[in-house]
Amino acid sequence: MADGAHSKVKLNVRVTPSKKQEWKDSLDDGQTLSSLVQRAVDKEIGDEYIPRQALDDLEISDSVEVDLSEVSSELNGLNSKVGGLQQTVSSLQTQLDDLSVPGEEPDEKEISDLAMALASHVPKFSNYSKDLQERVHSSNMERKYAITDKLKTLREKEPQKFIDGSAQRHVQYVDADLPRVRQALIYLEKQTTENIGSVMVNGTRHWYRGVPS
Repeated sequence: MADGAHSKVKLNVRVTPSKKQEWKDSLDDGQTLSSLVQRAVDKEIGDEYIPRQALDDLEISDSVEVDLSEVSSELNGLNSKVGGLQQTVSSLQTQLDDLSVPGEEPDEKEISDLAMALASHVPKFSNYSKDLQERVHSSNMERKYAITDKLKTLREKEPQKFIDGSAQRHVQYVDADLPRVRQALIYLEKQTTENIGSVMVNGTRHWYRGVPS
C-alpha cells in the first residue's frame, strides 16, 4: 500500500489572487490553505453547513410574540383551586376552634362579662402596614381568606411584624383559663356589636378589631 507523499493525490485549484489572500486572512493558527480547502469540501459533502437563510429565520427580533394565554389560563385555574382549598381548610379550622370549648356550658353572663373585659385588649387590624392592607384589598380572593393568606405569608417571612391576636395572648389579661377566653372572644365576634372579627393563621385563630369584611 502506498504511504507518505505517494498516498495523496494533488488537486490544482485556481482562484484569483484576491480570493487566495482572503482565504489566507481567514486561516486559524496552524492552519494551511490546503487544510482549509479540505475541511470545506468535507463539510460540503457531509452536508454540515447551515444555509444563511436558515440562520436568519432563527434570529429572534423584538417583534416576536409568544402566545402564553394557555399557560396563563392553566396557572389561573391552579391558583383558583389552591385558593378554594385554602378557604375550605380555614373554614374547617374555624369550625373546629368553635367546638374546642369545655364540656360544661358556661353561664352566658359569665362569658359576656369576660368578653367585655377582653374587648379593649383585642389588637387593631389597622396596626398592620398600609402595604399589607392594600394587598388584601387588591386580592382576587374573598376578603376573609385574602387576610388569612397575607398574614400567613407575613408570619413566615417577617414574624417580627406579625401581631398576635390569639386566645393564648389574651389569657394574660383576665383571670380565666384558655377555653373560657376562647369562648369569650367568639362571643365578642358573634354576639356583640363590637367590630371584632377573626382569621385563621397557620391553624391558630386570631382576633382583631376592624377586620375588613
